[in-house]
Order: sequence, then structure tokens, then C-alpha cells
Amino acid sequence: MSETVILDDGSVPFNVEDLLKAGHKVSQILDYIESYYSEGILPSCGRQVSPDGSSIEKSIHSKYSQYQVKQYVDVKRRSLRFWGLVGNGNYYPDVYNDRGELVTAGCGHLWRDEGIGCLHAKDHVDGLARIRLIANTCMRPQCPVCYEKWAGREAHRIDERFRRVPKLNGERRDLAESRTPWGVPIHLVISVPELESVLMDYIEIGVKKGKFVKINGFTKLKRKMSKIAKRVGFKGGCAIFHPFANDELGEDDEVECQVDPESGEFDFTALKEYFAKQNKNVKLWYIRPHFHLIGYGWIEDTDVEFSRSGWIVKNLGVRDSVMSTALYQLSHAGYREGQHTVSWLGFMSNRLFKSCNPYPPEGFRVQVCPECGAELVHIKWVGEGNSPLDSVGAEGIYRIDPIGWIEIPYTEYRGRIVHVH
Repeated sequence: MSETVILDDGSVPFNVEDLLKAGHKVSQILDYIESYYSEGILPSCGRQVSPDGSSIEKSIHSKYSQYQVKQYVDVKRRSLRFWGLVGNGNYYPDVYNDRGELVTAGCGHLWRDEGIGCLHAKDHVDGLARIRLIANTCMRPQCPVCYEKWAGREAHRIDERFRRVPKLNGERRDLAESRTPWGVPIHLVISVPELESVLMDYIEIGVKKGKFVKINGFTKLKRKMSKIAKRVGFKGGCAIFHPFANDELGEDDEVECQVDPESGEFDFTALKEYFAKQNKNVKLWYIRPHFHLIGYGWIEDTDVEFSRSGWIVKNLGVRDSVMSTALYQLSHAGYREGQHTVSWLGFMSNRLFKSCNPYPPEGFRVQVCPECGAELVHIKWVGEGNSPLDSVGAEGIYRIDPIGWIEIPYTEYRGRIVHVH
């Protein structure tokens, strides 16, 4: 019983001891607490509705009032059947046998005796070889270890599609931010009104033409968002869904992306430094579903749209970097099993994108050494004793003596993608 009392930490508006004395079972109390954490909790000493009912919360970065309820959630405990935040699921751990030997490498496992690099030390200024150590990753948005790389990959894919949009004469074809017949990329926020926010998590089973069908409220929200975006002048782009808001995060913030110009890959060391700056332990997220749109259009009549539908459209202006904007928004985007966090609208949708005669996709890019231009290969330590990189703690590029390292075929290279185990 005493262990159960500890659960009453002020996060729920009732006293566990009183419920126990009233005859409630421990299992009932735990279910009650879990429902508060999953469906919305109040912060300590907080109120959810204004005392007189007259004050209404403004929507995100808007002059309009849209919400009367500020419903807080604990993203760490939110039920899997509801929308949550990326990086708040489970990861795949390392698996060892009874003798303590590694059987299956999990998320974040770093092989220090293998990597991708260049052994042409004589062609390098310092006479040393270059090797990139790469940690295992599952590339799942819900993984607390790997979601950063998932966000980086998705941001790169978004930027790549914008680079494929035809550009005006004289504009750089390889820049996502160049001028196009549809203008330049802008950032739009479309906020769901309070009465419709419940559709975010709404799923039920219905009957249609004699068959059972799943009715998904989020699908309805997304369709309505697409229609509203079209009415206010949005021509096409991507939409990133955010189920929650947090007063400590700016919706128009960006993070500078560092990308290897030769390989096109992210500098994940810099990426991790950025994510470390965010306070991921903040639990006071509140339900405020909204969509971040990056794309093209001339936005107008947002006042008319608010009067008509109650949805708020906020134009945050032209983007200096599509990739940076996308990466920041993906860093705290929503995730739910079976739903897409990123979707495409208008002429950039999967169905219509070919109609704008896009440039061909880049395809596979061979990684080359930035110093000597040689193709990077898979290499392995075969020298005596442990790898000279055995004591390093993070993935990244290291300069080493090439003695003891050899090139190996791809078939002998241990994979970096973690699968279910």
C-alpha cells in the first residue's frame, strides 16, 4: 500500500490514501492515474479553464482566441493509441548470451573496429587515414535513441523534393530555396480549433456497405486542413503534424544543418549537439493540434477563413533554409503507429508531383573522401590487440594511422540498420 501512495505526487487532483480508505482497489486507482497521464493532466497548482469562463487561450502565434481549455499531457506516459511525440517510444537494446557475449547489436551500438573511410593516407595532408564510425540505428521516429537520425533523414528527403521543383531561368537548380514559377518556399501554420481537436485521437469502428470500417478522426482533420490551405492560396508542399505545443519552444525557430557537401550526409555530431540543447524532460506539453506547412503560395484571406471555419492560418514568411525548418519541426513532431507524420499537398503531392515536370531524382550518391577524392570504402581493424578507436565514445570522423586497417567487401560489413529482435 505504501508504494501506491508514492504515486500521488501532485500530478493528479486526488489523494491516493483517501481512495484506498474509500474501498477502491489498487488496480482501479492505477487505471485512473494512467487515464490522467494519457488523456490530459494538470500541472501542479495549475488550472485548466479560466475561473469565470471568459478568458480564452490564443492559438499558437496568433492574434485570435481559439482555446478555452489548456489540457496538459505527460508525453512519456501517453497511451500508444493516442498521438505522442517522436522519441518517446521503445528502443532495441543490445542482446547478450549467458556468457556475456554480444549476440545482437541494438540501437546506438558503436562498432569501434569497423567503419567507412579512406586509407589513402599518402594523399592526405597529415599522412593519416580517415574513418567514420557509425552507430547502429533503427531509423524509427518513436525510438528515443534513433529519432534524431530519423528526423535528419526526413528533413533531407523534404529538401530533396524541393530541389527537384523546376526553377526559373537564372536560378540555381540545386537549391531548395531558389525561385520557381510558384514562388519561393514559405512556412505556414494551420491551427485546429478546440471543438475539432478531439478528432486528433478519435478512432472507432463503423459499418459501411455491410462491412466493418475504421473511422479515423485524424484523416478528417488532415483533409480539412488541405482544403483550407488551398482556399487561402497554398499551392503545394509538405505538412508536418504537431499534436502538442510547448511555451518554451518557438514555432518559427530553426536549427543550422551541417551537411557533408561531398556525400550529402548530415554531420550527426552537430545534430546531436542541437538536440541536446532542447529540454526533452519538460512534461508540460499541452494539446494544441496544428500543422506546419512548408511550400509555395501567396497567402491571403486568413481573416475570412477564421470567420468561416474557426481554423487559424498564420504565415511565418519566406524560408532561408527548407532543410533547417523541416528538421526543427520534425524534432518535436507527432507520432502514432500507422500514421504519417509528414504528408504532401497540392502539386507536390505524390499523385500530382510528376505534373510539374520535376528534375530527375539524385539517385545514389557515391561517397568520396573530401581530401583526395577517392571513393570511401568499408574498412576493418585486423591489427594486434584492440582497435585504436576502442576508447572513443561517439560516432564521427577520426584520423588514424592506417597500419592495421584493411578494406573489406560490403558483404562482410556488419549492418547499421537495427531490425526487430
